[in-house]
Amino acid sequence: MIAKILKDEELKYCPDCKKFVEISNFYKNRSRKDGLGTHCKKHAYKRKKESEFRKVMREHGKQI
Repeated sequence: MIAKILKDEELKYCPDCKKFVEISNFYKNRSRKDGLGTHCKKHAYKRKKESEFRKVMREHGKQI
């Protein structure tokens, strides 16, 4: 969902922030209809790190 705001500033909703953020704060994702990721860069990075942590924990047989 991209919203056009005054002065041609484009915003997109980040479900983790629960607010509209400038589209420059989203990574590109050509597989998506709007060409942008679903979460802002801050939360996309956080989700990636959490995913990597869970993967390492599973490999070592530890419950999260």
